[in-house]
Amino acid sequence: MYTDTRYTVSLKEEGQRASVCDLDNTKYSIISSLSDVYTIQKLLAGYNNLDIKELEKWEFIVRWGSLSQAEKLEKYEEFQGHELNVFLYFKDVDFFSQYVSSHIEHKSSKELVDYFLLGDSEKVKNLMTVQNLERLNPLEIALGVLLLKSSDSKN
Repeated sequence: MYTDTRYTVSLKEEGQRASVCDLDNTKYSIISSLSDVYTIQKLLAGYNNLDIKELEKWEFIVRWGSLSQAEKLEKYEEFQGHELNVFLYFKDVDFFSQYVSSHIEHKSSKELVDYFLLGDSEKVKNLMTVQNLERLNPLEIALGVLLLKSSDSKN
């Protein structure tokens, strides 16, 4: 019998430590930057016969912090969608607050991700029912849990 067991440790603070008990039988990667994530994604895309050219269009994400405001707006206009909105929510709060949140607020049809990004825990809670869970993807579920957990801790 073969079992694939994954154990993930997230080190969020500098100096934090983790122990690996069976180093000889463990495969591990340390991903410490967005650039590393992008490189790994390209590598995996190649192994899985996915269109690397399509992924390369998103390379600007790695350089987001060094882009001018005009370049950021241009890229947002071209690539706006849930993926970029979630990235900006976590990685560029100022840009998100100034440009993205008003765009989401004025969408005529909103989804769970949109309600998460707007911090609307009531709408998220209504969408996170047992009946709806099978229709939600893993990211939507994770974002919903994150928002509901943070709104519960505030109450």
